[in-house]
This record gives sequence, structure tokens and C-alpha cells, in this order.
Amino acid sequence: AHHGCLARTGFAQAPRVVTVKAYDYRFEAPATIPAGTITFRMQNLGKELHHLWIVKLERGKTPADFTKAMQTWGSALRMPDWAVEVGGPNSAGPGMTADGTMTLEPGTYMMVCLIPSPDGMLHVMKGMVKPLKITARPGGTSQRRALPRPYDCTLPAAASESRARCTVR
Repeated sequence: AHHGCLARTGFAQAPRVVTVKAYDYRFEAPATIPAGTITFRMQNLGKELHHLWIVKLERGKTPADFTKAMQTWGSALRMPDWAVEVGGPNSAGPGMTADGTMTLEPGTYMMVCLIPSPDGMLHVMKGMVKPLKITARPGGTSQRRALPRPYDCTLPAAASESRARCTVR
């Protein structure tokens, strides 16, 4: 258990678990989630390797702005400076599950898969991108910005194990 990271963020309760289904090439997930400590559980239901990476849009940028910026990427990933990478579950092969726990503040985020297909095109370019709105919790939340933070990953030790775990510190 990672109680130390929960205590530092000020949330004593266990993280809320949000299931995200990954297909070739789309995510199925809630459109809105309350702020706080969240475990994203990505289930890979596709035939290719996928991961779930969460990016916060800053300076009032919208999902449409992100999509427009994305069209300039080609095969080279160049996030604009207003798109801050927050983290997410590690990659998971077909039929596997990966967890990633992080604390998200209110704002607009994008869920993306940055894995390349065999043709070299990033999955995000094939439509594997979904907006995510994080709403304020009742009673207010702190105004900290989401910044990239170190994270710990535990990968399956054997092929028979189907879950990798990542926790943002």
C-alpha cells in the first residue's frame, strides 16, 4: 500500500477507482470526475499495446486547441507548452490491465495513448484521445497546479500476471 503518498496529498480515504477501457483506437471513460486522488484502471480490450497518459490543458486551452496542435505532430510528439503531462498507468498488452494513481485538481485534461502503431503513427493520431473534465469537490479544493511528478511502477513478474501498477508520488 502507498499510504505515505496519500497522507502527503491530504486525502486519508482510499483513491477512487475510475475504469478506462482502451480499444484500437479509442478510450471509453467518464467525461467528468470529481477532483482528488484517483486510481485510473486501464483495461486493454484492443489487439495492440496501449497506455493511458493524462495531459492537463492550461492557460484556458480547450480540447479543440489540443486536437489542432496534435495535427502538427506527425510521428514526432511535441506537446505545446500549455499541455502539461501529468502521468498515468503504464502500458498494458492486449487483455491486460494497468493502474496509475494520482491527485488531479479541477481543470480540463486530455486522455491520450502515445504508443505508435506498426505503421509508425501514434495511436493519439488515430483518434485515441478523449477529453476529461475534473470538477471541484464540494467544500473546495486547493489551487495547486498539476505538475509532472515522479512515479513508481511495479511490472508483472511473470507473463501469467496481468496487472502493472504505477503510483504518482
